[in-house]
Amino acid sequence: MGILRRALIFAVLSASAARVVDAQTDGTPPAEVPEYRLKAAFLYSFAKFVDWPEGSLGEPGDPITIGIYDPVPFKGFIKDLQDSKAKQRPVIVRYGRKAADFEGCHIVFLNAPDDLLIKALLRHFRNRPVLTVGERSGFARWGGVVNFRLREDRLRLEINRTAAERAGLRLSAQLLEVSDLVDGELP
Repeated sequence: MGILRRALIFAVLSASAARVVDAQTDGTPPAEVPEYRLKAAFLYSFAKFVDWPEGSLGEPGDPITIGIYDPVPFKGFIKDLQDSKAKQRPVIVRYGRKAADFEGCHIVFLNAPDDLLIKALLRHFRNRPVLTVGERSGFARWGGVVNFRLREDRLRLEINRTAAERAGLRLSAQLLEVSDLVDGELP
């Protein structure tokens, strides 16, 4: 089993577990994996398990850019991404509040608190080679490609394959295998 596949399976197993037990022998309760640490790991993994249309990532060696609406919940977990590589490209993270701030991003995490704003941003990215990721109920049904959902204290993925196809993105079978598939798009 390849390293990348093991990393995704580990992330998925960690996300699926309600709690991760620390290897502690002092009798303290198990520590919970911080939700946004998992989400940061998934954002990075998505860069490895998604293929963009030819030319949309730029020249070989150009960075893969991850845009994030609200960095506050990540509490520094995103910094680890800045020094990493995916698809033999450096990963950079950019923050923004409006569509123009995300121009040139390949992955955009729309964790805005306002559903109307999210829907407007999804309309902007429609038909563009951008992997849109969210965490609001309905995000994938609105036309987002990937949605994080908490169910019974477990982080799950919802994927809208129609939105991915419209964006020209090819999602790996491994990613689809561990996700719930949904349909829908905003008019």
